[in-house]
Amino acid sequence: MVFTIASDVVEASQRSTIFSYLAAAVVGGELLASPLVYFLMGLDVWLSIYVGLGCLVLSIVVSLMLPETLPKDQTNGPSESTQSLPWYDVARSELARLGQAVLWVVWREWRVLLLLFTFLLTTLGRFAQEILLQYVTKRYGWSWSQASLLLSVRAFFNLILLTVLIPTGSYLLIHKWSKSPQFTNLSLARASALLLTVGAFVIGLSDTSAAMVFGLGVFALGSDTTSSSAACWHPS
Repeated sequence: MVFTIASDVVEASQRSTIFSYLAAAVVGGELLASPLVYFLMGLDVWLSIYVGLGCLVLSIVVSLMLPETLPKDQTNGPSESTQSLPWYDVARSELARLGQAVLWVVWREWRVLLLLFTFLLTTLGRFAQEILLQYVTKRYGWSWSQASLLLSVRAFFNLILLTVLIPTGSYLLIHKWSKSPQFTNLSLARASALLLTVGAFVIGLSDTSAAMVFGLGVFALGSDTTSSSAACWHPS
């Protein structure tokens, strides 16, 4: 949803860069959250939960204050003819429109369907990172304190990717080499997917911890796959 809001107000040539900055904001929040949680839990176990719930409520309030970003001539609100209908007729009409949209995606824009399928795979792949620490402690005999340092390694490479590499690559492709925004976003998405795949194989096949850390860095450099892919398919 955040990507959709951003695409309404950002030019096509800037989408990959802005999407990367949005993803970097999430990574920055994770970097701040880890030491904050450690400090708060030292004071009281429940204090970190209360602070987290407070931040969640604050984010919801801020999101409700955001104005409509889609231009008025492109909004698809209910027409005057449907506003006077009973609610069940309106619901039936909206469900029919949803069904038509799904059929249109399946039969006419099958590439969008494949793109959504890749989002499913990348979402499932994120769970692999949740068991990374346990995997490292079992395979390489690391302590949990040592394994937790891998989170900082991954976050470091993520920040470098999202704040430096992606914006620089987008700028070079569009302004220096005169490539189209569509070509630029697609190239960045393909490069990210390749790095993600290579990094996953290196982590899984590594016999030494040094090779595993290298694979983790490569894997982290491919973390922009989702946002780059989303930038490819937003309308110009």
